[in-house]
Amino acid sequence: QQVTVYFLLGEELTPLQVHIPRTVRVGTAALEELLWGPPADNLAGFGTAIPLPDEVLGFPGRGPDWGPRVRLLSLNIRDGVATADFSKELKAYGGGSARVHAIGQQITQTLLQFPTVREVVIAVEGQTEGVLEP
Repeated sequence: QQVTVYFLLGEELTPLQVHIPRTVRVGTAALEELLWGPPADNLAGFGTAIPLPDEVLGFPGRGPDWGPRVRLLSLNIRDGVATADFSKELKAYGGGSARVHAIGQQITQTLLQFPTVREVVIAVEGQTEGVLEP
């Protein structure tokens, strides 16, 4: 099954078609692909604003209970609103309004491809207030 995942090409949000195993939880699978970062054979030079393991592991504000990478804790879609709840490692982006915007857009656009999604809410460890602030 094919889904679109949004990465960065330079500073431009760019769609990339990826193949995933067939699943009914296609939104979850698409976000998982996004969290793993650009493909290993990344000849086009795709990047991501979402913190990858090297950045999470080296983040100065990292807590002792942090894992090595950003994880999707849950994705719930109700009445057209997709709430994507990520692990605390998402906070390792370190700030900056351009980066915050890019992370939000990567997640939002990846989910908006699905007809059941009209709006996206991003949460970290269940919290929606104050997440992804520069």
